[in-house]
Amino acid sequence: MLRVLAANAADVTVPPQEAGMGSVVSQGGEAAAYLDHGTQLVSESDPEHKSPRHSPNASWNVKVIEAARRCVAYEERPPSDEVIEARARRRCTVLDKPRTPEHQAQVDEQNKARSSRRARTELVDYVIANALSHLWTLTYAKEGGEHDEATVKRHVNRFCKRLRDISCIPQLPFAYVLELHPGGHGWHVHFALGQRVPWPHVLRAWRRGRIDPPKLSKGKGRSRAVAGYLAKYLAKTFTGPQSKCKHRYELAQGFKPGAVVYSASSEAEAYALMCAIMGGDPYKSWSSRDYPDWCAPIQAFGGRWP
Repeated sequence: MLRVLAANAADVTVPPQEAGMGSVVSQGGEAAAYLDHGTQLVSESDPEHKSPRHSPNASWNVKVIEAARRCVAYEERPPSDEVIEARARRRCTVLDKPRTPEHQAQVDEQNKARSSRRARTELVDYVIANALSHLWTLTYAKEGGEHDEATVKRHVNRFCKRLRDISCIPQLPFAYVLELHPGGHGWHVHFALGQRVPWPHVLRAWRRGRIDPPKLSKGKGRSRAVAGYLAKYLAKTFTGPQSKCKHRYELAQGFKPGAVVYSASSEAEAYALMCAIMGGDPYKSWSSRDYPDWCAPIQAFGGRWP
């Protein structure tokens, strides 16, 4: 049994196997039960309990991506008019000024930073959820490499198809990030897989050059190490004009981790609910209060768990 400290109630007991089952909204199907704002598992068919998403006491939503070991909580209701007005004034200091080249460059950098964070979060979620623990770097053998990005993507997609056929693995989640070689050798590809594939199969499937495996630590955290490598390479693609307004990474379709949304009546209870579902405290966390330029009309916080 798992002890959870609710924000507006005494300690309640939640069975560990039920702590991750209760849901309000889930991707991929309807849920039959949820955790109410007292962190107690109840049935949606119970007439004495309404969905906490529509409860007048519920003010926070908790989005749980359990396969990726990540949670985020955000306010259900908008803040007061005074808070909205204050944040709008802060936004106007940048957005309402004439778009001089300096201001436009500042806005572009802010948008690029947000896009980079969003892309890296999605990529890390995918890698961890699918346990992609094998990483290779695919390079071209021809002189000068390959400089056409569309051609590289076409080659990698054919490589993935051949790898599935040669290895007889029809369901093969993968992720890859393109990186422009700083030495002028064109593009090379950082490719991650979740299953161990014999080395001759990989060489036979690529056909276009060398394959270099990086040095990664072995053990439970290997997929996190792969996620860190790919996120680092992905962040590089947001610097420089070579990949502007282009998709910088690819993921195999059909393996995106699902999310479940719970409801809580306070910020403290939302955090307690996260820890109850994940089985402990996060090793990495963030909060909108840590960002002075936070412009969203709601507060939010989140974290990633071991």
